[in-house]
Amino acid sequence: MATSYSTNWVPQHHRDIILGRIDSFLNKDMFSDANIRSQMFSHKDASCVSLEVYSVPPGTPNPKFADIVNREFRPAAIGDWFGPSWSTHWFRVTASVPLGWHGSGPLLFTWDSGSEAMLYGLDGVPVQGITDQRNEVQLSGVAEGGAVLVFYVEMAGCSMFGTGDGIKPPDPNKRFQLKEAGLAVPNTVVRQIAYDLMAILDIAKSLPPDSDVGMEAVYAANKP
Repeated sequence: MATSYSTNWVPQHHRDIILGRIDSFLNKDMFSDANIRSQMFSHKDASCVSLEVYSVPPGTPNPKFADIVNREFRPAAIGDWFGPSWSTHWFRVTASVPLGWHGSGPLLFTWDSGSEAMLYGLDGVPVQGITDQRNEVQLSGVAEGGAVLVFYVEMAGCSMFGTGDGIKPPDPNKRFQLKEAGLAVPNTVVRQIAYDLMAILDIAKSLPPDSDVGMEAVYAANKP
């Protein structure tokens, strides 16, 4: 008797394989040049930002904002190192919005110094704190091509949890490298997809493998 086989392909839902694939698709450190992270911005450019810095001398109180703006700033650039631990460095940021970005979406400022920081407007009012987990600040609801923006960033010589590394004693001479400072316009559609996948992944990982809701989350993440 001849054996009959179905010609309809039935997808196989192997939980661990699917979760690993989603992890790779969302990973910030591995495959970020090819996964969804590479599409999170419609525009992104560091060349349209110029930086100047004033480093508060060690052992002196941090000056008031009104005094800071009149201090002597020196040129700074991405790749520069700042320290030691608990030091304070004030950056004057001048950002020129590219003409081609006009009306393309919200305007963001991106910053990564590996430390805590705070963005201030010209009036000295804090706008938003910055950490390695929250390193984007929205400057305006819509990018205005040709606009020139000036603001300040106060960088602290410490991370969210001080200057130690895990359970090691605090490092009194820790230094921090400025890795990113630029303007960007987010790709809102791609970001919505990424955030949905992050939520689905968390649901699937948090629930037991035999959970109905967990299995639905895995199935939803695997749907084309």
